[in-house]
Amino acid sequence: MLMGIHPRISRPLTQDDKVAYDSLWGPDEHRKVQSYAHLVYRFGRHTMIHGYRGKGVYFTEAPEVPEWTMDGGGLVLNPYWFWRRFAEHSAELWQRFHANRNPNNPLKASARTYLQDLLG
Repeated sequence: MLMGIHPRISRPLTQDDKVAYDSLWGPDEHRKVQSYAHLVYRFGRHTMIHGYRGKGVYFTEAPEVPEWTMDGGGLVLNPYWFWRRFAEHSAELWQRFHANRNPNNPLKASARTYLQDLLG
């Protein structure tokens, strides 16, 4: 999902970002992170849901962060940009979903499986 929001967010951390991440979280901790998107999931979502506090992902509406960036080992995210791109990408996915009439379409099969898992 996040690849559709921003192409670079699903990529692995750069060497500089790995060094900064390790300076914040400990030696070789960057090895536990597959991508910037993983940071959003691991820290932004996971720690908020399970630990009732967020860490490692920070929100800002500062003009110098129009989308997202890494700063000192943490991911800094403009929540207004993120929500707008999430809503746009979600609408794009639904449009593609409804446009395809083939019942064997992988997107439709995936959606059916997901709904079946949710609804039991």
